[in-house]
Amino acid sequence: MNMSFKSVTRLAALALVALALVGCGGGGAAVTATPVAATATPVGGAPTAAQDVCLAMSEPLLLAALADGVSEPEYGDVAGSDGVYCYFTVAGDADTNVEAQVESMDQERFNSLAQIIGATTPLAGVGRSAFIRENSVEGVPGSTVLAWDEGLAVTIDLARDGDQAEMDAAAKALAIKLLADL
Repeated sequence: MNMSFKSVTRLAALALVALALVGCGGGGAAVTATPVAATATPVGGAPTAAQDVCLAMSEPLLLAALADGVSEPEYGDVAGSDGVYCYFTVAGDADTNVEAQVESMDQERFNSLAQIIGATTPLAGVGRSAFIRENSVEGVPGSTVLAWDEGLAVTIDLARDGDQAEMDAAAKALAIKLLADL
Protein backbone atom coordinates (compact mmCIF):
# COMPACT_ATOMS: atom_id res chain seq x y z
CA MET A 1 0.00 0.00 0.00
CA ASN A 2 1.32 3.42 -0.95
CA MET A 3 0.72 5.88 1.90
CA SER A 4 1.31 9.62 1.83
CA PHE A 5 3.59 11.34 4.33
CA LYS A 6 0.52 12.90 5.94
CA SER A 7 -1.12 9.49 6.34
CA VAL A 8 1.99 8.02 7.93
CA THR A 9 2.32 11.05 10.25
CA ARG A 10 -1.34 10.82 11.19
CA LEU A 11 -1.14 7.09 11.90
CA ALA A 12 1.97 7.66 14.01
CA ALA A 13 0.16 10.32 16.05
CA LEU A 14 -2.84 8.05 16.60
CA ALA A 15 -0.50 5.18 17.50
CA LEU A 16 1.09 7.40 20.16
CA VAL A 17 -2.39 8.08 21.53
CA ALA A 18 -3.01 4.33 21.65
CA LEU A 19 0.33 3.76 23.39
CA ALA A 20 -0.44 6.49 25.91
CA LEU A 21 -3.76 4.82 26.55
CA VAL A 22 -2.10 1.46 27.15
CA GLY A 23 0.55 3.10 29.33
CA CYS A 24 -2.01 4.77 31.55
CA GLY A 25 -4.02 1.57 31.77
CA GLY A 26 -7.18 3.37 30.74
CA GLY A 27 -7.60 4.51 34.33
CA GLY A 28 -9.11 7.95 33.74
CA ALA A 29 -12.48 8.95 35.13
CA ALA A 30 -15.40 7.88 32.96
CA VAL A 31 -16.91 10.62 30.85
CA THR A 32 -19.81 8.69 29.31
CA ALA A 33 -22.88 10.49 28.06
CA THR A 34 -24.96 7.55 29.26
CA PRO A 35 -23.45 5.36 31.98
CA VAL A 36 -22.60 1.96 30.58
CA ALA A 37 -20.93 -0.78 32.56
CA ALA A 38 -17.49 -1.70 31.26
CA THR A 39 -17.31 -5.11 29.64
CA ALA A 40 -14.42 -7.38 30.52
CA THR A 41 -14.09 -8.59 26.92
CA PRO A 42 -15.40 -6.71 23.91
CA VAL A 43 -18.69 -8.27 22.83
CA GLY A 44 -18.33 -7.31 19.17
CA GLY A 45 -15.22 -9.43 18.60
CA ALA A 46 -12.51 -8.44 16.13
CA PRO A 47 -13.20 -5.51 13.84
CA THR A 48 -14.22 -6.09 10.27
CA ALA A 49 -11.61 -5.93 7.54
CA ALA A 50 -10.45 -2.43 6.61
CA GLN A 51 -11.86 -2.75 3.12
CA ASP A 52 -15.31 -3.45 4.62
CA VAL A 53 -15.02 -0.22 6.62
CA CYS A 54 -14.40 1.66 3.37
CA LEU A 55 -17.37 -0.01 1.69
CA ALA A 56 -19.65 0.95 4.60
CA MET A 57 -18.71 4.63 4.16
CA SER A 58 -21.30 5.25 1.44
CA GLU A 59 -20.81 7.88 -1.25
CA PRO A 60 -23.60 10.23 -0.09
CA LEU A 61 -22.11 10.33 3.43
CA LEU A 62 -18.60 10.88 2.07
CA LEU A 63 -19.80 13.72 -0.14
CA ALA A 64 -21.54 15.31 2.85
CA ALA A 65 -18.36 14.97 4.91
CA LEU A 66 -15.89 16.20 2.31
CA ALA A 67 -18.17 18.50 0.28
CA ASP A 68 -16.43 17.43 -2.93
CA GLY A 69 -15.43 14.39 -4.98
CA VAL A 70 -13.35 11.80 -3.17
CA SER A 71 -10.25 9.90 -4.17
CA GLU A 72 -9.78 6.16 -3.87
CA PRO A 73 -9.41 5.17 -0.21
CA GLU A 74 -6.32 4.11 1.65
CA TYR A 75 -6.97 1.41 4.24
CA GLY A 76 -5.24 -1.05 6.48
CA ASP A 77 -4.39 -1.97 10.05
CA VAL A 78 -4.00 0.70 12.72
CA ALA A 79 -0.41 0.66 13.99
CA GLY A 80 -0.13 -0.56 17.58
CA SER A 81 -3.68 -1.92 17.91
CA ASP A 82 -6.05 -4.52 16.54
CA GLY A 83 -8.06 -1.84 14.73
CA VAL A 84 -8.46 -1.05 11.07
CA TYR A 85 -8.79 2.27 9.25
CA CYS A 86 -10.15 3.72 6.03
CA TYR A 87 -8.98 7.13 4.80
CA PHE A 88 -10.50 9.25 2.00
CA THR A 89 -9.28 12.59 0.67
CA VAL A 90 -10.76 15.06 -1.75
CA ALA A 91 -9.21 14.37 -5.14
CA GLY A 92 -6.19 16.68 -5.43
CA ASP A 93 -6.42 18.02 -1.85
CA ALA A 94 -4.94 15.74 0.83
CA ASP A 95 -5.60 18.40 3.49
CA THR A 96 -9.35 17.79 3.13
CA ASN A 97 -9.93 14.25 4.38
CA VAL A 98 -11.91 11.89 6.54
CA GLU A 99 -10.62 8.82 8.34
CA ALA A 100 -12.58 6.12 10.11
CA GLN A 101 -10.98 3.78 12.61
CA VAL A 102 -12.80 0.74 13.93
CA GLU A 103 -11.49 -1.24 16.88
CA SER A 104 -12.69 -3.66 19.52
CA MET A 105 -12.36 -2.20 23.02
CA ASP A 106 -14.13 -2.13 26.34
CA GLN A 107 -16.00 0.88 27.72
CA GLU A 108 -13.22 1.90 30.12
CA ARG A 109 -10.61 2.03 27.35
CA PHE A 110 -13.05 3.93 25.12
CA ASN A 111 -13.62 6.54 27.85
CA SER A 112 -9.86 6.99 28.28
CA LEU A 113 -9.36 7.36 24.54
CA ALA A 114 -12.06 10.04 24.43
CA GLN A 115 -10.30 11.98 27.19
CA ILE A 116 -6.88 11.66 25.55
CA ILE A 117 -8.20 12.89 22.21
CA GLY A 118 -10.15 15.67 23.90
CA ALA A 119 -13.57 14.51 22.72
CA THR A 120 -15.46 15.10 25.96
CA THR A 121 -18.72 16.65 24.74
CA PRO A 122 -21.42 13.94 24.96
CA LEU A 123 -23.14 13.14 21.66
CA ALA A 124 -26.63 11.63 21.75
CA GLY A 125 -28.03 9.18 19.22
CA VAL A 126 -24.81 7.37 18.34
CA GLY A 127 -24.29 3.91 19.83
CA ARG A 128 -24.35 3.38 23.60
CA SER A 129 -21.82 6.13 24.26
CA ALA A 130 -20.38 8.85 22.04
CA PHE A 131 -18.40 12.08 22.24
CA ILE A 132 -17.56 14.87 19.85
CA ARG A 133 -14.96 17.60 19.63
CA GLU A 134 -14.63 20.53 17.29
CA ASN A 135 -11.58 20.26 15.06
CA SER A 136 -9.73 17.30 13.70
CA VAL A 137 -7.22 15.39 15.81
CA GLU A 138 -4.71 16.84 13.32
CA GLY A 139 -5.27 20.22 14.98
CA VAL A 140 -7.01 21.72 11.95
CA PRO A 141 -10.66 22.70 11.39
CA GLY A 142 -13.04 19.77 11.23
CA SER A 143 -14.83 17.41 13.59
CA THR A 144 -13.93 14.29 15.55
CA VAL A 145 -16.53 11.78 16.75
CA LEU A 146 -15.82 8.77 18.97
CA ALA A 147 -18.66 6.27 19.32
CA TRP A 148 -18.93 2.97 21.16
CA ASP A 149 -21.47 0.17 21.15
CA GLU A 150 -21.10 -3.23 22.78
CA GLY A 151 -17.33 -3.54 22.44
CA LEU A 152 -16.88 -1.81 19.09
CA ALA A 153 -15.40 1.68 18.91
CA VAL A 154 -15.56 3.93 15.86
CA THR A 155 -13.53 7.11 15.49
CA ILE A 156 -14.35 9.52 12.68
CA ASP A 157 -11.83 12.27 12.08
CA LEU A 158 -12.89 14.88 9.53
CA ALA A 159 -10.39 17.56 8.48
CA ARG A 160 -11.73 20.41 6.35
CA ASP A 161 -12.88 23.99 6.49
CA GLY A 162 -16.58 24.73 6.62
CA ASP A 163 -19.65 25.16 8.75
CA GLN A 164 -19.06 23.46 12.12
CA ALA A 165 -22.64 22.17 12.43
CA GLU A 166 -22.43 20.57 8.97
CA MET A 167 -19.07 18.96 9.73
CA ASP A 168 -20.34 17.64 13.08
CA ALA A 169 -23.48 16.22 11.42
CA ALA A 170 -21.42 14.55 8.68
CA ALA A 171 -19.01 12.94 11.17
CA LYS A 172 -21.94 11.79 13.34
CA ALA A 173 -23.74 10.27 10.33
CA LEU A 174 -20.62 8.28 9.38
CA ALA A 175 -20.23 6.98 12.95
CA ILE A 176 -23.90 5.90 13.05
CA LYS A 177 -23.54 4.13 9.70
CA LEU A 178 -20.38 2.26 10.67
CA LEU A 179 -21.76 1.11 14.02
CA ALA A 180 -24.94 -0.08 12.28
CA ASP A 181 -23.17 -1.87 9.43
CA LEU A 182 -20.27 -3.45 11.27
